Amino acid sequence: IAKELIELHNGEVLKVANIFLPDLWRNSNS
Repeated sequence: IAKELIELHNGEVLKVANIFLPDLWRNSNS
């Protein structure tokens, strides 16, 4: 069960990162 939870958590983190990282890159480069 723990492995499934970790994989789900990693998937959620990747989705959040894909949403927020482009904005962070744009803000830091501008």
